[in-house]
Amino acid sequence: MNILFLHGVSAFGGSTKSLLELYTQLKQHGVQGTVVCPSGKSEKALSGAGMKTIRALGLTQFDNTLYGHYRGLRWLILLRELLFLIPTLFALLRVKYTAKQFDAIHANEITLLPLAILTKKLFKCPLVVHVRSVQRGSSNDWRSQILFKMLKKHANTVIAIDETVKASLPDLVEVQVIHNGINLSDKVRLLNERVMPEVPAVGIIGALLRLKGVYEFLEAARILVNERGHKVQFIVVGENARSSKGLVAWIYRCLGFSDDVMADMLQFIAAHNLQHAVKVRGFVQDVRTVYSELDILCFPSYLNAAGRPVFEAALFGIPSIVAIREPQSDTIINKVTGLCIDHPDPLVLADAIETLVKNPQERIQLGNNAQALAVNNFDITKNAILVVEIYRALQQEAKLLLSSRA
Repeated sequence: MNILFLHGVSAFGGSTKSLLELYTQLKQHGVQGTVVCPSGKSEKALSGAGMKTIRALGLTQFDNTLYGHYRGLRWLILLRELLFLIPTLFALLRVKYTAKQFDAIHANEITLLPLAILTKKLFKCPLVVHVRSVQRGSSNDWRSQILFKMLKKHANTVIAIDETVKASLPDLVEVQVIHNGINLSDKVRLLNERVMPEVPAVGIIGALLRLKGVYEFLEAARILVNERGHKVQFIVVGENARSSKGLVAWIYRCLGFSDDVMADMLQFIAAHNLQHAVKVRGFVQDVRTVYSELDILCFPSYLNAAGRPVFEAALFGIPSIVAIREPQSDTIINKVTGLCIDHPDPLVLADAIETLVKNPQERIQLGNNAQALAVNNFDITKNAILVVEIYRALQQEAKLLLSSRA
């Protein structure tokens, strides 16, 4: 089967890692992938996994997610999307006239829906839309109504990465939950099989964005180390999601659309004498090497979701502290597989970290429970088969449709 993927992210983050893990398994089931994506670390990683990559300056998207939807000055971001339209169309035309026929189009995020619909018309094949972010399902504004009607009309299959994301979509859209995953072939040890460290390590992993709660994580570290006197090692893994240099980056910062999080973080660490307590690791290609160092993971984002690092940590028996309201039981269960806080408040986060630092046996139990949940839901070898079955069903439907017209 030949699948055309649309991937709108240039930085190597959770959505790229999830697509990478998925495609590694899809290849074993005879799937050949071509991906249209921006140039950057994502493109290099996907190319390295065996995908044929078609690069563009950027892919036109429309953001109606719970966190990123357009309001106020954020409407100006649409100007960028309009500018990306020409290189996006050129990239699609390159695919059209240089590649073979595709069996399906797979949009790796719902923000790509308008582009995915255009691609579906251009290539005349079924469309799979992967929803990875929490949406505004309860909103009755015109944007949401139009977007979800388009989704229902044009998407042949809609995949949500978990029950939280599915719950954010309206009932009029039929959704199948297929969790992200990681290869479980490498054995991981339960937390209670490790030697408990004298100084526990608390980490945050992912692209350095304000929305990920990085600033709140640093303030929680300051509270615990400087005010409460705890001996805790804090580890930050990641790099700026966007370049901090150039005219465009300067304009984004002036408008409040982006931050030089790395520079802010290093300045904060120096200002509060936290060099001994906060370790900045930068970008790490294989984050599995980091989890072996951690005892607690923090995901204090504004996304109201349990991101990829949460289940990755869980597979290593590491409990997480997640900023999420009304969590679904397929990702994190409060006080069973980790701790949930209502919002990314530094003081509340510090209190939650302190609870697990002071109670290692509770930490062990939460980690073991988290691992059991993750093994059940996030085995990529099983979850990839579900995606292959979707492709095959769409392929069969297309053949039946063609035969009925003959």
